[in-house]
Amino acid sequence: MTIGRVKDFFRAELKNHLADEEINAVFRVVMGHFFHFGLKDIYLYPSHIISQNQMAHLTGVISRLKNGEPVQYILGETEFFGLQLHVRPGVLIPRPETEELVNWALDDMKIERLKNNAVLDIGTGTGCIAIALKKFFSACTVDATDISQTALDLAAENARINNTDITFICDSILEPSLKGNYHLIISNPPYVRISEKDRMSPTVTNYEPYTALFVPDENPLLFYEAILLFAQKHLYPDGAIYLEINEALKNECLSMFRRFGFLKPGLRYDINGKPRMIKLKH
Repeated sequence: MTIGRVKDFFRAELKNHLADEEINAVFRVVMGHFFHFGLKDIYLYPSHIISQNQMAHLTGVISRLKNGEPVQYILGETEFFGLQLHVRPGVLIPRPETEELVNWALDDMKIERLKNNAVLDIGTGTGCIAIALKKFFSACTVDATDISQTALDLAAENARINNTDITFICDSILEPSLKGNYHLIISNPPYVRISEKDRMSPTVTNYEPYTALFVPDENPLLFYEAILLFAQKHLYPDGAIYLEINEALKNECLSMFRRFGFLKPGLRYDINGKPRMIKLKH
């Protein structure tokens, strides 16, 4: 079967399961993973023949996609900030919005020419934030925490793949045991209220780790409060905190941050126009 016909087959099989744009994006990712075909190759070589064995692989991927499994888990990898990362079930898949948070922090680090400054990534998951910061600003030292040993093992694997020196620590920000002080604290903590779960895609709720996503409705900002309490003791006076937030809880977050003495929190909107990132600095 030619690539052109494979693309038509891919679309026909998934049209009742994914939106058109998502089908195109997934097809490009799958073709790149299995055949090292980029977007340009797909259009330039539509007559390229896919073998029966290769087609069998694609059929298996399609079957799993129909069941709602994220393509990143199926392929075992994803891209974040231009870096290749391994992913696996039990660890949250990095999001494009988090790339924007990393970019904000990196821009500020470069402008301020920070040298040998200590960075803490809280709830590191795949290690995506910590690895990107260390990779593109090697002068900093980076610690990264998570409560999941599965996540920490994967993050350490990703750090090795990307040749970055990071200290990974099993720790909960709700009951922290860390003793160090930091110039920059960054986190994408759990912030989705349980009541919002029904509005989310089953691809997320059926496959990605519950504890990395959800917080109780009665206390949705518990992780932010814990991070700020930790920062009161462990953030240097001229340090900064970068946080991803729930767009629906923007005002509640801003109110909490001001109560902790951050009177002018910086707010940024993501690529979709949603209030998604906060910078705190005294």
